Amino acid sequence: MKQPALALAIGALGIALSAAAQSKPNFAGIWISVPDPASRGSETQLVIEQTAGELVIEHQSQAGPYKLLYKLDGSETTNTIPGRVGRGAAATATSVAAWEGNTLVIKTNIPRGTPPDVRTIRYREVLSIESDGRLVIEQSASLADGPTQTNRQVYRKKSAWADLEINPPYVPARPSSNSLAVRPVIGSRRSGAISASG
Repeated sequence: MKQPALALAIGALGIALSAAAQSKPNFAGIWISVPDPASRGSETQLVIEQTAGELVIEHQSQAGPYKLLYKLDGSETTNTIPGRVGRGAAATATSVAAWEGNTLVIKTNIPRGTPPDVRTIRYREVLSIESDGRLVIEQSASLADGPTQTNRQVYRKKSAWADLEINPPYVPARPSSNSLAVRPVIGSRRSGAISASG
């Protein structure tokens, strides 16, 4: 009698673990930052790709876009972060990403300076999806002998239609018996009607 009960318990545990693994949020998509009304910040864009084992985030910089790859199994990854244009060289960053419930925590160390004056900046990013579907990234950065700076950024997911600067889809007009109406065509500024006498 004990063996069937044990088998049921193991089966239930397996189902629970499988459900927990499937409930992890999917951060994939194109995300547009929501500027803080109290600041004068402009919109920024993140492009995120996600698989079962990896997360890739494409950032924008003055030197152009660059991608950061993270393993989702807790193993360490190495990325190159470009320096500011005309100010400093690129830096090599080591990161570890791990799930904490439904949030993804990324810890990154970035050395700055030249030997023997090398200082390591420690970054911590927490990614989560709010109930309204927005992406929230909470960041903190600190030096070993300095204060910790924090930041919270909210992103909305880019819509396939709302963020494209095109005309609405073309809908053909219903011509009358003696006239032919011409509707605007996507990308064209011309509109009007051509009358044809019977």
